[in-house]
Amino acid sequence: MRRALTVLGVAAIALGLFALARPSADAATTCTKHAKRVVKHLKRHGKRTKVVRFKHYWTCEEVAAPAPAPAPSSPAPSTTTPSPSEPLPPDRGPAPLPEPEANAIGVAADDRGGVKSYTLSRQAVKTGELRVQLQNKGEDPHDMDIQRIGPSGEPLGEAVKVAVTEPGQNTNATVTVEAGRYRMWCDLYNHAKEGMEATITVE
Repeated sequence: MRRALTVLGVAAIALGLFALARPSADAATTCTKHAKRVVKHLKRHGKRTKVVRFKHYWTCEEVAAPAPAPAPSSPAPSTTTPSPSEPLPPDRGPAPLPEPEANAIGVAADDRGGVKSYTLSRQAVKTGELRVQLQNKGEDPHDMDIQRIGPSGEPLGEAVKVAVTEPGQNTNATVTVEAGRYRMWCDLYNHAKEGMEATITVE
């Protein structure tokens, strides 16, 4: 009976040690459970009895705690110098005014088909210098006189003559005109009476 109590006491102590030795689930360690075979010879009822038991124990190793993740840091200020923007174009002042419209007129002289005529590129021009181009589209030579006329068609001042122009040719001239009406005509033969004349307005 005494031996049985002794055995029970040893078993209770072993269980207590086992409970104390078992690592906590919260421990920052890695533990491994082992079993060791223990053979004891006991006397029971005057006889030696072989008792085999397994002793359990744990071995634990510390595990390094994982390093905390670094806190996000604000981006370092840029040390590079920003590239300069494209240079602004130099101030060239206000935009130039548009070129004034050229004060010019073309006069086509034509006698084909037996019908003589002056055909004007425009009916009105501006005061000042006027560029005139006589274009001979007929079969005979033609010229042109330019003269200012009054309200009733009477001539005012002297006539300006544009030289004789051969068929298929052009002749250019520049005259100075004032506000009013001007008559243009061919003074060769009877061409003016046959229809080779016209009137323009100077504004």
